[in-house]
Formats: sequence, C-alpha cells, structure tokens
Amino acid sequence: MWSERLLAVRQLVWLASPEALPAARTLLRDAPQAASLQDEMVLHELICRAAWAELRFPLMLRHARILEKLAVSSGELAWQIEAQQLLANAHYDQRRYDQSLACWVSSLELAQKSDHYAALCEACLGMSNILLADQQYQEARQVLELACNQAMRSGLNRLSFKAGLYTANFLAQQNDLQGLAQCLAWLKQLPVDDIEETLLIDIENTRARLLCLQNDTQAAGPVLQAATTRAHACRYLWGSLQAQLIAADLAATRGQLDVAIKAGHSVLNAAREANGCHFIPYDFMLKLGRWQEECGLPDDALATLEQWHVRHRADLLARHEHKRRIAPGLLRQLSLLLQVMQLKDENKNLRSQLQSSLAPEYAT
Repeated sequence: MWSERLLAVRQLVWLASPEALPAARTLLRDAPQAASLQDEMVLHELICRAAWAELRFPLMLRHARILEKLAVSSGELAWQIEAQQLLANAHYDQRRYDQSLACWVSSLELAQKSDHYAALCEACLGMSNILLADQQYQEARQVLELACNQAMRSGLNRLSFKAGLYTANFLAQQNDLQGLAQCLAWLKQLPVDDIEETLLIDIENTRARLLCLQNDTQAAGPVLQAATTRAHACRYLWGSLQAQLIAADLAATRGQLDVAIKAGHSVLNAAREANGCHFIPYDFMLKLGRWQEECGLPDDALATLEQWHVRHRADLLARHEHKRRIAPGLLRQLSLLLQVMQLKDENKNLRSQLQSSLAPEYAT
C-alpha cells in the first residue's frame, strides 16, 4: 500500500500538482520502519522537487542533505550525483553561488567517474546559471555548448530540450534575437513526450519574450496567456512570475502603460508573497518607475526609483567588494574539469572516426 502511494506521489511531482508536496510529506510521516533505503531516497528526492516547484528552498535544502547522507551510505554513485544536483540548485536559488558551484563540481566529478552523460549535461547547465550570475559570459557559453553537444550526441532528448532552453535564455540576455529565434525554431522540432510541464511553460515564456522583443505583440499575447494559464494550473511560481514580467513588458510595448504598471505591481506582490523577490531583476524597478513617470505619477515613480537605487547600489557594492564573485580556486578547478571533458570528448570522436575508417578494410 505504501509503495503504491509512493508511485502516486511520483506522478503528482511529475505533473507539478499543487498536491505533490503535502502528499509527499504525509507519506514520509507514514513511512514504515521496514521501508527500503531505495524507497527512502526516492521519497526525499520527491520532497525536494515538490518543494523546489513551490520555491520553498530551505525545505528543499534540508531534504537534499538527508538524501546526500542516504546516498553515501548506499554507495550508489547515481544517487550521490542526484543529491549533489539538488543541493546545488537549493544553494543557487538562495544566492549561495560558491556553495552551489562546489556541489556542481562534485556532481561533475562523480559523473565523469561513472560515464553518466545525463549528469554531465545537468552539471554544465547548472554551472551556466552561476557563471551568468557572476557575469562570466564566455565561460557560460562554453558550458552551454558542452551540454548541448553532449545531450545531442548521447540521444538525450529531455536534456537536449533543457540545454536548448538554457541557451535560449542566455541568447535573450545577450539580446541576440537572431540566435534566439534559431534556437527556439530548433527546440520546436524536438519531441515533447518526456518533457515535464515546467520546462514547457518556460519555453512558452521565452517564445513570448522573443515576440515581445520583435514588437510582434499580436502573436505574443496568446502565447503568453497560454503560459500563464499553464503556470497557474500547476502552481509553478517561477513560470508564473516570468509570465507576469513579460506581460508588463508586452503592455508597455503596446503603449498601454497603465496596464503595464498594474502588471508590474501584480508581479511584485506575487514575488513578495512567495518570498521570491530576488527573482525579479532589479532593472525591472527602473522600468516600472519610468512607466509611472510617463503616466504622470511622480510620487509613485519616486518611491519605485528609490527601491531601484537601493538594489542597484547594493549590486554595485557587491561587485566592487567581490562578494558575488566565484572564488578563483573554484574557477580554476572548473576550468580544468572542462578541459578534461573536452579532451575526453575529442578522444571519443577520434576513436569513432578511426573505427569507421577501419570498418571497410576489415569487411573485405
């Protein structure tokens, strides 16, 4: 009976159901003493993922640490990798970049030992987020290319999709609209049967953002509405916040500044309620202040711009004091690991070419 409930919780997490987290925590309380170590690890992983979807990062971190201990005691590399990935994501979403990168590096080293190609891709994608947050753009592009190439070469459709989505977001940040359009067109050709709902929402948000940047407001509206509806249906808070940010930009592009301001306040309130204010780019406050100014709301604009100034000043100080920067030692370690990955990849390609060239000779 308990095992059947575990399978049901797995399905709820996969569907990003709002019932996933309470069901998983109830199942943990009801766990029999005779539950296998494997089932325990599965359950703690599911709690981590359900908490992640609801932006409950301290809860996610707590269960990721429990999973790490269980994984080490099991001796299974795959579970140790899983634990490191969840720890890395939990640290990252709490802006602990050094700790997050250290977990990704650990995950990468374990993945290399076991030739776990999916984990290699996941590690590269996770590290790209940290490198982007630290404005290490060249290194971020490098790990994204490695992730895409490895996923495609290994036939990992889900990770090809995820790597393409991360690349699309990178291109959007770099304002490379042509590259972004090409990336989204490539993503549209991939099958989506094994892609979780949250990733599909992310890609719809990214598509809506591109259309907004291209001033194609007529096409952007329905895409954004679909993403918003799907995000609300499965309580995907990150997807919902992103959709609201894009909705504000879309209204401003249409010249509907009153609607843009209303959408701006809506996303800020939603972020505060979800304890996700750090997900709102501080330059959004600058845009909101300018919209208020143009609409003849000087007091509101002043208050908003003061908030922007506080965040902007804190960001400049952090950069000056190197508080946000990745420790140099970690960057060197990462650089060496990436070189090893590239050399292994080149060696594998050479061996494959050699076997292909020798095959006709042996056939005769």
